[in-house]
Amino acid sequence: MKKASSVWRCGFFHRSGLLSAAVLAASSATVSAQPVSHSAQALEVMVVTAQKRDESVQTIPLTVNVVDGSEFLDTGAGLTGGEITRFIPNASAATLDNHGFPRWFLRGIGTGQPSLDNVSPIGFYVDDVYLGAIILSGGPVYDLERVEVLPGPQGTLWGKNSPGGAIHVVNRKPVYENTGYVKGALANYDQRVLQGAINNELIDDQLASRLSFTTETRDLFAKNITKGIYGELEDHSARWQLLANPVDHLDVLFNVHHRTYKHNDTTSYIVFGPEGSVDSRGNPYVRYPDRHYAFNAPSDQTYKQTGSSLTVNYDLNDYVVTSITAWEQAENRGVSDGDTSPQEISRSYNNSEVEQWSQEIRLASPRQDQFNWITGIHWFKTDLNHYAASGSLDVPDLYPGTANAFSVSDWTGDTTSYAAFFSFTYSLTDRFNLTAGVRWSDEEKSIDSLRERARAPVSFNNLRQWWHRESVNNALTPFVTYENERRWRETTWDITPEYAWTDNFRTYLRVAKGFRGGGYIASPANQAGAGTFDPEFITSYEVGVKSEWLDNRIIFNGAAFYYDYDDIQINIFKWDAALNQSVSRMQNAASASVKGVEFQLQALLLDGLRLRTSVGLLDTEYKDYRDDLGNDYSGASFARAPKASAVIGLDYTLGFSSGDLVLGTDINARSNFHFSSTQANDPRQHHAGYTLVNIRSSWKFHRLPLQITAYVDNVADKIYSQATSPQGPDVIGYALGAPRTYGVSAQYSW
Repeated sequence: MKKASSVWRCGFFHRSGLLSAAVLAASSATVSAQPVSHSAQALEVMVVTAQKRDESVQTIPLTVNVVDGSEFLDTGAGLTGGEITRFIPNASAATLDNHGFPRWFLRGIGTGQPSLDNVSPIGFYVDDVYLGAIILSGGPVYDLERVEVLPGPQGTLWGKNSPGGAIHVVNRKPVYENTGYVKGALANYDQRVLQGAINNELIDDQLASRLSFTTETRDLFAKNITKGIYGELEDHSARWQLLANPVDHLDVLFNVHHRTYKHNDTTSYIVFGPEGSVDSRGNPYVRYPDRHYAFNAPSDQTYKQTGSSLTVNYDLNDYVVTSITAWEQAENRGVSDGDTSPQEISRSYNNSEVEQWSQEIRLASPRQDQFNWITGIHWFKTDLNHYAASGSLDVPDLYPGTANAFSVSDWTGDTTSYAAFFSFTYSLTDRFNLTAGVRWSDEEKSIDSLRERARAPVSFNNLRQWWHRESVNNALTPFVTYENERRWRETTWDITPEYAWTDNFRTYLRVAKGFRGGGYIASPANQAGAGTFDPEFITSYEVGVKSEWLDNRIIFNGAAFYYDYDDIQINIFKWDAALNQSVSRMQNAASASVKGVEFQLQALLLDGLRLRTSVGLLDTEYKDYRDDLGNDYSGASFARAPKASAVIGLDYTLGFSSGDLVLGTDINARSNFHFSSTQANDPRQHHAGYTLVNIRSSWKFHRLPLQITAYVDNVADKIYSQATSPQGPDVIGYALGAPRTYGVSAQYSW
């Protein structure tokens, strides 16, 4: 194979002398993205950039869960970003049937409200670019090199809004050769998937391009029994990269990408009830676990996302300068049935827009130096625009006392932040290293919010586009006005001593502080609900071990951790009887502790038989938690934080004269948990533990670059929920997870 690139290969990512001793801790790929094989009877090495350098996952003194890109391709995972957590313990990312926006959680830290004005405490990055708004992180992940998941505060090198951890998606880059692949899949629910990549060398060892794509269409999992149809979705993404090596020691990578997503006739939540029961309007409840709902109004969504980045690496006598310039933009527009019933009561409209720019410049010293370091500066700016409307258009006489109505929520917000960071590793002896870092961040946010309504009865002059202000004949009266600007300055840090007892057994102690920036309640239900909330902070303590045994046939890693969690930003989502609607608001309400352990084991049990398993144990508790109404929830556990979780994978390869048969399974299990800390005692918010089992069988031809796979996901057709939502007084809606799906795929490479 020709060289990929001088700096990408050996410049910026200087590999340490310990690289050859490292082994992959969490991957099941037959061919790793950057493997270094010790022998045919040994496990492979995964190289990661968790510390902004190319390093072995085994020599980095912190927990790193890494999933190889071929794992996603082989299993068919990655059609939504949230499927990353399918392979990670103590992790979840509820993504609803309609490819909604992930609710990222690592070790109990996360947010259950993926709204435009909310940022996740789990930082999400694609090729070193931070994507701030949660809506930017829900798209498919495809043609991957790998995904790195780093639990715990990562504020020094990864920056703000990552006190709970960071997720780094690393796409495959162009290489200087002509190669590629295409994969097609057919499955139940009329699913059709086409993925692939085309890599071309344009100028020998100087210019290469890579076009990557994925497209999916399928029926949704729930049926609208009012219209007698299943909704449909289509999700299309493409990425084009151009890699140039115009002179020695200089690499330039340009990336442009786009995604278009659409769905129609869908619902996120289903309200269940006993057989024969009805709601307040006489509509029968759906019996659990039927995937049915009854809407009369349109429920459609269109989402578009476009972005680009320019990454430049220049090697100055082994000191590497890196510049990453990026831009991202997205718009999400949709209409829905506001009353979630077959009657014409109300409708809803939403249009959200986000645009962000970022620039990072960093300088790294040679990794092999006794005192090696990395330093840099980071600038980030984002603009948010949100317009939502709710209307009762033509209420029938069936509901006396209910008149046509109209209200809008219109707000804009922007964020500007600056940061400077420095991190170093000092080798006190051949076996004892000390790593430490510090980051200073300055963040400023502003908000301008207006909510208006027309007094009933309301008349419309354009029912086809009823959501526009000019479509209403009545005058609009403001009932919420809020404008503010705030600024926060914070310092985060980490310090990690590590000791290599032998070449194959290392331990470390890591102490780190991270924070999530403050913000605003952008769409309060009334004027009293307007306001701000402050940053939250986590100080973590983690002790860990990384080891390889039996000539690298066994990998065992473990970590125990404890978090002090202060000024927690808690999203309270419940039904407000006084307002007769569900309300969501953020507040600083608590201090808490998180403690647990995680174990990772990978073993080559027999030739061709590989086991990988990760187990997480977790204990979360609010030490002091009182909401703004004075309710005391101290002692409650976190939402979406099961006490035990496990991920198990097994692959067995059988060789034949004409090809290889690969049998594989991956299992994801978790214990009991609940969805709401403020309603932790409500049995409707509880969820029993469950296990999801996926199986697959692949045939890889020897004489053809062709692989045929048959698979079944959720083999037992387990019924489980991903989220809940208040739909009325004493009424809870449930977002069900994917049912059993099965299909076949074919992949051809060249």
